[in-house]
Amino acid sequence: MITRYRNQRGSLMTEFASAFVLFTCCLMIPLINISVIPVRYVISFAMVSEVTRRLALAETRSQAIKLAAQPAFYQDFAKQFGIAMEPPTLSVACKDQDSAVVVFPDKKPIPAVWLPGGSRSGHCNYLLQTVTTVRIPPLFCFGPKIPALTAPILFNIGATAPWENLGCDPVTREFYINE
Repeated sequence: MITRYRNQRGSLMTEFASAFVLFTCCLMIPLINISVIPVRYVISFAMVSEVTRRLALAETRSQAIKLAAQPAFYQDFAKQFGIAMEPPTLSVACKDQDSAVVVFPDKKPIPAVWLPGGSRSGHCNYLLQTVTTVRIPPLFCFGPKIPALTAPILFNIGATAPWENLGCDPVTREFYINE
């Protein structure tokens, strides 16, 4: 009697297939999912910096505050990348030559000593600071809500830009940075 043995080639295919499925589902998909977050963070940091630069080019501080409150100003571009931005909070920082920094939040007027031509304003730099909360999701959001894996991460991103308009309104005699 002649016995035939089965061919052994390809016998490990079933073990390899199950291992490959586990490798793909448990390691590769989560890594691809997480790898999108740094890219979106860089995009959101650039967006906050650009928003800050545009706000610093406003004629008055009240116009910059109104512009920052408009969601169409920054959210249309952010939605293209799946990023959600909250309205930024604005403040003006005055930094003199002795490195003393005074921060004036939102609509708080700047005292006369810190305005251009004041006693503390010699070689003073005026910076517009913005801080906003950004929600950055991973590529796929599914299953239990685990931050960075299946749920968005919240970041507070801040940026500064030099305030451009240090002039004085000829009608009201107020500085544009204080209006």
